[in-house]
Amino acid sequence: MSSPKLRDLTVIHGDLHPGNLLYDGDSVSAFLDFDYAAPGMAIRDIGDCLLFVAGSRQSDFDPDDIWSLAQPCRIEKANALAFLQGYISVRPIPRDWLDLPVVLSSRWIQIRVRGSRKVSREEKVRFLLRDLESTLDYLSGELPAILADIVASLSTS
Repeated sequence: MSSPKLRDLTVIHGDLHPGNLLYDGDSVSAFLDFDYAAPGMAIRDIGDCLLFVAGSRQSDFDPDDIWSLAQPCRIEKANALAFLQGYISVRPIPRDWLDLPVVLSSRWIQIRVRGSRKVSREEKVRFLLRDLESTLDYLSGELPAILADIVASLSTS
């Protein structure tokens, strides 16, 4: 029998995205909306930050537009490195870091399902399925190599 996977559990925000952050210039000055705060995997909040803060999108983020929040993004290495350098100045990278692509795939589907409550009945299917396959392909196909490269860069900096 194999031993259970070690998880880095902590209290997480649970809904980190630019609409729940206040900025002072380029720096985050406050976190808002703690409705989903609860014990959970540290990589959940890390993943949200990588997707929503360190990612690039087809269009600018509009916190009042659920379509904007749920649009596909790609993690930008320079932004991810900057975020993770700040993170590791406070806390080590979680042991379950390599599970991040699976967690993000689950999170992406959750974002779409929860977000679908905010669109009209006629738009629900389009909202749920828009770019879903390509995003999941990116998260499971390209992202693991990107994350490995980021960790290698962190260990050499």
